[in-house]
Amino acid sequence: MYVIYLAPLLLAIVGISESSAEPLVQLNVYYESLCPDCKQFLTTQLIPNYKKLQSIMSVELVPFGWAKVARVNHTDGTFDVNFTCQHGVQECIGNLIHNCVLNSESIDRSLELFGCMYSSKNYSKPAVAAEE
Repeated sequence: MYVIYLAPLLLAIVGISESSAEPLVQLNVYYESLCPDCKQFLTTQLIPNYKKLQSIMSVELVPFGWAKVARVNHTDGTFDVNFTCQHGVQECIGNLIHNCVLNSESIDRSLELFGCMYSSKNYSKPAVAAEE
C-alpha cells in the first residue's frame, strides 16, 4: 500500500520497494520553502514520522515548487538566469538555502535544520532563521 499526500503547492510521492537492499519506502517531496501548507506538512507530518521510520524509508526533498526560471539574454552573448518564486524573493532565498543544505548534509541533519528554521520567529526570512 502507498499513500500520496497532495496539498496546494506540495506533492509527495511514495513508492514501496520489494528489495531488501533498498529502504521499504521512498518518499519524494516537492515543496516551497515558504509555502504555509508545505511548512505544515514538513513540521507536523514528515519530520516527526521520519524520526520514527527512518530505518525503512528514504526521503528526497526538492525545494522548488511553483518557481519559474527565465533566461535573460544580453547583447554581448552572455545571459542571466532569473528565478521568480510564488511567495516572493524570500522564498527563492529559502529554496536556495534548502538546496545547499540538502547537497552538503544528510537528510537527518537537513530535516533537523529545516525544523529549527520553521520554528524560528524569523521563519519568513530564511537567511536569518538558518543563521539562528
